[in-house]
This record gives sequence, structure tokens and C-alpha cells, in this order.
Amino acid sequence: MDLAKTNDLLRSGILEVIHLEFRAVTVLFACIENVSTAFTFNYHERLLELVMRISLAAIEQQISRILIGRRVA
Repeated sequence: MDLAKTNDLLRSGILEVIHLEFRAVTVLFACIENVSTAFTFNYHERLLELVMRISLAAIEQQISRILIGRRVA
């Protein structure tokens, strides 16, 4: 597999994961907004931090899968 194709696969994989994570975050925050009076600002902030960490972990995992696939090919 050539470098250009690998870069394209990596870029598309990362964008796909980011898109899926963004949709999940959007749904999560829509649910939170429906019951926003039950939560404090600090809770929102901590929840956002947790979601961002999960998103970054998913992106790192996707990158690893693509790079491992590149080594095998």
C-alpha cells in the first residue's frame, strides 16, 4: 500500500470516528438540556470532559487499526 493511499485511509477513518462521536455528543447534550435544571454547571463541564476523553480514545483506536492494517498489507 502506498503512502498516499494510507494517508487517505487514515484521514477518512479519523473523520468517520469524529463524525460518529459528534453525533453521540449531540444526542447526549440534547438529553441533558431536556433536564438541565437537574444539573449544575460543574456537572456539565465534567461530563463534557469525559465525552471528549472517550472521543479521543476512539480516534486513537481507529488510527491504530489503520496503521496495523498498513503494516499487515
